[in-house]
Amino acid sequence: MSRSTKRVAVIAALALLAGLALVSNGSPAASQAPAAPDAPTWEAITLPEGYAPTAAEAGQSLVNRAYVPSAEVATTPESNDGEAGDPLEAFSESVIGADGRVQVNTTTTYPSRAIGQIEGTDNITGSYICTGWLIDADSILTAGHCLYPSANNPTTTLEFFPGRNGASDPYGSCDIDSGFAPQEWIVNQNEYNDFAIVNLDCTVGTTVGWFGIFSVGGQTALRHVPVRVQGYPGDKPFGTMWGMGDRVETSQKKMVFYDLDTAGGQSGSPAYQPQRAACGGPCGMAIHAYGVHGSGPHGLYNHAPRITNPRFGLICDVAELPCA
Repeated sequence: MSRSTKRVAVIAALALLAGLALVSNGSPAASQAPAAPDAPTWEAITLPEGYAPTAAEAGQSLVNRAYVPSAEVATTPESNDGEAGDPLEAFSESVIGADGRVQVNTTTTYPSRAIGQIEGTDNITGSYICTGWLIDADSILTAGHCLYPSANNPTTTLEFFPGRNGASDPYGSCDIDSGFAPQEWIVNQNEYNDFAIVNLDCTVGTTVGWFGIFSVGGQTALRHVPVRVQGYPGDKPFGTMWGMGDRVETSQKKMVFYDLDTAGGQSGSPAYQPQRAACGGPCGMAIHAYGVHGSGPHGLYNHAPRITNPRFGLICDVAELPCA
């Protein structure tokens, strides 16, 4: 049984046990014609967020460790044509006051090389760019709107370029194998559920490393925790990586808020603690997705859907992380 087929079977079983709806697009079926030999093949499996931690886990800190390769990583750079699409206009991010972002000039060092630019296309928007970050050998986290740019409208192609630096792609690229997002995002565009798990058709993470992820129980548990957001903003020169660090200003049950400067194209970037002992390195706490809008902390800060304890379990299940 292939990895992808096995994952579908496991999640289907979990969904049935939990009484969840499961929708599959692009999965092989007797009624579907086979894909053309050169056509991208991937599965977009959508299921509502419904995983709950055990009583022992509720309120606890959960972690999956980062992987930092011990040796220097050789590169075989490929050049690109400098055209990848525009940021998704419906999901703007904000520069708050003077721009504090700093360019990452050496993208082949860890953890920068575990962050990549995403090039996507869909049937409504056309070509667009986002950011994603590795959480194991062949899985990335990104914003839900980078997988489903609008309601019930999945991407038709998605390509990930780890460590991209301008016109150079030091580790080439990977295509999407399968994609997963909460149904509350896909159907209702609920920003608290604007995150996605994407499985790639390569294992570049074994070369470049990956981020850990963590969750902590409690609505305000992430307030004042150090945080950095790093990715590929569309207001800077093509394919350049930028980042900024400070601390979380406001922590809610499903969202974290910070006054780190961002711009469209950084959707899907890691909002991470640069060093967390239990993680053994940099550790993601949220998936950056939004700028200033609305009222309350939404109107003051950029913000990101948080990796809550239930979401931690969902990510571990879908990406097949050890999470032990």
